[in-house]
Amino acid sequence: MHVVMDVLVYDSAATTPFYEQQVDIKRQDDNYWYKFEQNEMLMTEKYLIMLDRNARQITCSKRSLETESQLANHFRFDIDSILSLYPSPEYLGIEGNAEHFRFRQQDGPISEVHFYIIPDKQQLKKMEYSYRTGQLARIQFHVFRNDVAFEPETFAESNYVTIEKKSIRPSRYFQHFQMVDLTRH
Repeated sequence: MHVVMDVLVYDSAATTPFYEQQVDIKRQDDNYWYKFEQNEMLMTEKYLIMLDRNARQITCSKRSLETESQLANHFRFDIDSILSLYPSPEYLGIEGNAEHFRFRQQDGPISEVHFYIIPDKQQLKKMEYSYRTGQLARIQFHVFRNDVAFEPETFAESNYVTIEKKSIRPSRYFQHFQMVDLTRH
C-alpha cells in the first residue's frame, strides 16, 4: 500500500491554510514506513525505528507482532458501525471525477464531514471536516494504491541504524544523531 496525502487546516473564510503538511505512508506485509513533518518511522519484522530530524535523534525498540496483533483486535472498527453514527449521507453531486457526500453531525466539535469518492476506482480522493469554530481540515489524497511493490531498501533498517551483535548506532546517514536504544528493555 502507498498513500500520499496533504493535510491542510484553514481558519474560517481563509483561502490559505495556516497548517499544511504532506504525509507519505508505505506498507508491505508487516513492514511500514511513514514520513510526517520532520519525523519518520520504520517498522520491520524486528524493530520499530523512529527518526526525529528536529531533535536529531533516533529511537530504536523491539517490535512485537504478537502484541500488535492482540492490540489491533481490540480496536477493530466496522465502517458500517462508524457510519451508523451519522444520519444518512447527502449526495451532493459530482465534483471533478469524484462523487461528493456530506454527513452532518448534531453534536461535537465537527459539524460536517465531506467525502469525495472516485466511483470507478472505489477510492477516497478527499475528506473535509468542518468545525463548529469555523475551521476546515482537508485531507487530500494524491496517491492511494494497494497494488504496489516496493524495493527491499524501502524498509531496510540500515537506512537509519547499524545493528551489530551488542549495539545499535545511527547509520552513516545519521551519524551525528543521538541514539536511544530501547532494544534491551
